[in-house]
Amino acid sequence: MSTVAITPASDVMFTQLKALLTTLSGFDTDHIVKRAPGDVSMPSSPFIQMMALDEENLTFPVSSWDTTSNILPVSIQYQEDMSTRVQVEFVGQGSEDLSRGFSTVFTSEFGVQALGPSCAPLKILSRNMVPIDTAEKNNETRWIVRVSIETQPVVELPQQFATAAVATTTIADSNEM
Repeated sequence: MSTVAITPASDVMFTQLKALLTTLSGFDTDHIVKRAPGDVSMPSSPFIQMMALDEENLTFPVSSWDTTSNILPVSIQYQEDMSTRVQVEFVGQGSEDLSRGFSTVFTSEFGVQALGPSCAPLKILSRNMVPIDTAEKNNETRWIVRVSIETQPVVELPQQFATAAVATTTIADSNEM
């Protein structure tokens, strides 16, 4: 193995979150977008946008390799629990109800199943109403929900150890002692 593999990819979390938001809102996927900081383009109202704010390590990395194989391991894996703070903005008509519905189901069994096996909801951090002015100088209702999502990225690296070991034994003469 000559390259580093990281699974799941960071976009998996947003794909699962988008599926949950699509189910709750009924919006088409063009009205639920992942946004980067500083991005000013927005779809027409109403819409939902998601943005990662920061990440925090929850554990130290744990290393592992395949111990069931008869072949020497060619790679080593490191897994770590991480928390990603995500801001979900609900903009336009019905945004208050959508944000309240999302806040209610995010940490429920429904939310856990919707986010799938690659990530899990940790908690709702805050829910605030913050109006936004549009380019047309209109005031839009915007509800911001900040959530924490746990992921367990696995980084697989080429094995750093020798692929063969040679050992010899010598029998000591007990009479010389």
